[in-house]
Amino acid sequence: MICNGINCQACGVNGGVVQFLEKGGSGGEAVVNVELRTIFPGIGGTIMTEQGVITAARRELNLGAAGSAHRTFLLHAVLKKLDDYFLRDGRYAYAHIPRALGSCSHKSEGGEHGEICLYEWVPGSDCFSWRCTADDGTEEPVLLSDWSAFTACFAEAGIRMSADITDSDDGRVAKNIVHLFPPGPGQTAPDLSCAWKRIDFGTGSLPVDYDRLLSFFEAKKEELRTVLSERRRRMMVFAVQYLKDSSAMDARDKGALEELLLDYRSSSLAHYALSAAGRTLRTTRCIGSSENLR
Repeated sequence: MICNGINCQACGVNGGVVQFLEKGGSGGEAVVNVELRTIFPGIGGTIMTEQGVITAARRELNLGAAGSAHRTFLLHAVLKKLDDYFLRDGRYAYAHIPRALGSCSHKSEGGEHGEICLYEWVPGSDCFSWRCTADDGTEEPVLLSDWSAFTACFAEAGIRMSADITDSDDGRVAKNIVHLFPPGPGQTAPDLSCAWKRIDFGTGSLPVDYDRLLSFFEAKKEELRTVLSERRRRMMVFAVQYLKDSSAMDARDKGALEELLLDYRSSSLAHYALSAAGRTLRTTRCIGSSENLR
């Protein structure tokens, strides 16, 4: 059975809910469906919640080796924790990376495989204009609040967030930056608020210098421990080491990474597991439904 984000073996255990809501968009690398989910397969184990979560299910189109969705998830998780670090350190005003929630990679009996990465769905539009018309009729750039600080922070860590953010047919139109309150159709504005999120962290969309990123982690070791925690710092280091060269990691470190990722995913999903009365709902690990790193 090919994993397509709805009809997936890992998503059908223990009566979990996976309900298609609408199409979320498509690009050269992937298509995205919007789903209501209570079950989240991923590295370390499958997590179930009692409350549904509106989720983006990113299905890769140009399939490489099995497990590519896990690699996309690993990078996304690292970016999210860096976003948390920069935000808590006062570098900018609003979180700009959606939460990474899970991933699955499964082969069919015929040898085909499907790759799905799951993350927090971001409402809004990524089709706003990077240019606006001034009172005198000339064009001028749109100022996106937090953008300069955001890109500078990630550039310091070897990540070029300014890559692949314009439409290939019209460079004036944004993509991969979802604004919660974009201008209406045919309208432009000289300034846009900080209410936006950067999306799409496939290998073709986001250049990353892994050596520079690891050097950043070493240089900021104490700050990362203080602001995030030692467990999150270790998770990021192990994840980038795996992305750089998984064959160089021993089984013990891969096992530690799986455990750290399960803890991170459980914490991310706990943000949504609240009833109307504020009661914390149950998040459980389904034994035997684990996605393992190879």
